[in-house]
Amino acid sequence: MMNIQIAKDKWPLLRAELHNVWHDLSFDELDRTHGSIKSIYGLVQAKCGLHEEEIKARLVSLMKKYGPPEKKNAEDISIMRSSYGVQSGDIYEENYQAP
Repeated sequence: MMNIQIAKDKWPLLRAELHNVWHDLSFDELDRTHGSIKSIYGLVQAKCGLHEEEIKARLVSLMKKYGPPEKKNAEDISIMRSSYGVQSGDIYEENYQAP
């Protein structure tokens, strides 16, 4: 499974939904995954004992809803750089990092 990070602004919503789907997962355990889908997958597999395909199917469904932020297109980047002095590393949302 690819290691995809969840955007910081989407993490609280996804975390709540993950807890609703898999009640065995605590919010603290989910926070320790740092929003990494690969880590979430491993946690679900270890705590819930579900089949690999069942976990993957649910995570794919959730990723469609809460997936990584869309990248800006070249025109957006050019406008941001010229108008606001934005550097290329500043354009994408930061990934969630739990405290």
